[in-house]
Amino acid sequence: MNRKLLLCFSFALSIGINLSVLADDTTERIPFYEDYIESGDLDSYIRKANEFLDSNSASPMAPRIALDLLMMGKAAENVDAVIRGTDLLLFDYLGSLPSLHFFSTFDPGSKRLSELLKIKAEEGNLSSAKFAQSYADAITLIARIQGPLVLADSELRIRSYLITALSDNEKLNLNIREAVEQLIQKKDKLAPLAKIILDQSAPIEKLRMLADISLKEADFCRNFYISQLSESERSSTEIDQLLIELKLFTSRPEPKEAIAMIESLDQELLQTSKISLFHAVALIQDGKEADAMEKIQSLLQEHSPEEDAWSKTAKSMANGLEFAESRINLLLDQLEALYNRLNEKSDSIKTEAVWNVERNATVIPLRIFLGASASAASFEIQVLR
Repeated sequence: MNRKLLLCFSFALSIGINLSVLADDTTERIPFYEDYIESGDLDSYIRKANEFLDSNSASPMAPRIALDLLMMGKAAENVDAVIRGTDLLLFDYLGSLPSLHFFSTFDPGSKRLSELLKIKAEEGNLSSAKFAQSYADAITLIARIQGPLVLADSELRIRSYLITALSDNEKLNLNIREAVEQLIQKKDKLAPLAKIILDQSAPIEKLRMLADISLKEADFCRNFYISQLSESERSSTEIDQLLIELKLFTSRPEPKEAIAMIESLDQELLQTSKISLFHAVALIQDGKEADAMEKIQSLLQEHSPEEDAWSKTAKSMANGLEFAESRINLLLDQLEALYNRLNEKSDSIKTEAVWNVERNATVIPLRIFLGASASAASFEIQVLR
């Protein structure tokens, strides 16, 4: 057994022995999973365990019930039970013998543990100092057991740094900062994000910086900095527009929330070409193409595409929506023809395409020729302007 883990177990065991004496008067009320396994009634155990934890959260036996709830939840494929048991062991009963047993099931540098910690970061209340402190305590304990391998995952470094900055564990946050700085030095794929979160700018400025970052992990950073905005910042029209953009143009768009935010804007802002276009985009993402077309037509009537850039984009979008089905059918026909040709017994293949490149507001058509021969073991590509 890992020496660090053995020390933690020994400490927790000494506490657990003392607590078990205090728990004698509650043992009769504790649901034992063994009784329910025999009858196969796992759901009844989960219900009883939840009831016990609801009314006896401070009981010395609560950590054991949390671990049993987690195990029985997995056996019964009850996601809510698994989540509650995990949360309690990670945050509420951290350092107890059952929580140490839970951590012992993960190897040092375990990807499963990293993914779990990232999920808990995403699920947590990012504006809560209490959550930040609990998360920092969990990282600290796991680091004592596993060493620096706990932060081997680059995404976890980013999330841990942001969250622990709100805790009172300055030493931990400083250590994680050094790990984040290594992402920049090693030119990790998350280096652009690392530079932004280490910047000394205010949250609102960092949100503007993040608008140009398309990395998946940028979504978490955006949500974190949104949670740090003051009430006055949240009530500004500039932030309203920025938040709408973040809801629409991320790796995981939230069109329903964007639509609700747009429709809550004052009428003057709602009728601007930019917001009208965003409204149409949100409707398209929400599967309401007919409503989006109606919104675009209204936009084109109020704002001339020749004079307004947002209206010009809307016109192009309308054209795409109108002919989307025919273009998809054409693409499918071409793919089918290509597939049939590839299945033919042939020594060679030649493909021709046109790629339009826009430079300085001028479209430059590039003709691309690609050829390959199996017998000659050759491959050639030509690009002509």
